[in-house]
Amino acid sequence: MSLPGLIAQPLGLIGTMSPIDSILGVFNSNLYFVGIMMLILNLGGRFIAMEISKEQELFFQHPWVRRLLIFVVLFVATRNLLVSFWLTIFVVLTLGYLFNENSAFCILGKGGASGATCTKDTKAADGKPPAAGMTPEEMEIFRRLNEKKGRYDSAAEQAKKDAEKRSKFADPTMVYVANMSLLH
Repeated sequence: MSLPGLIAQPLGLIGTMSPIDSILGVFNSNLYFVGIMMLILNLGGRFIAMEISKEQELFFQHPWVRRLLIFVVLFVATRNLLVSFWLTIFVVLTLGYLFNENSAFCILGKGGASGATCTKDTKAADGKPPAAGMTPEEMEIFRRLNEKKGRYDSAAEQAKKDAEKRSKFADPTMVYVANMSLLH
């Protein structure tokens, strides 16, 4: 085959593709689009993350931005929008929900990894379990707050009992009755 024949075959196939396939094909083969995706990928990297402000860091910590970065990494690897889209959904579901020990959909279960929080029975001081999807740091804060609440409740109960004892003798008639009972 000659070179013009090799070029003419793909051009002839473009006319038979659906409009969506032809649009995706333009993005898949566009070097500028791939370059922008590489730039976005580098912005999400650890090296550049040291030079961003706290507000920009909070932006990159948002779950949807992290999912976009996963998509960008997969797009750069596959150079195919549909494949990267479906792989992103697969990665987010598996890592974010199925294998995340802080998720309500954790499949590790009782036979899973030892120490996984989805196997623990954690309850608050009032008997209610904590909200699902908490990070280990949030679980530690939750535990500390429950301990603090328990200490506060016991101190408040003791203060209430002490106030009841003092209130008996603060009333002048009660003081008179108490003194009279001591005389007899």
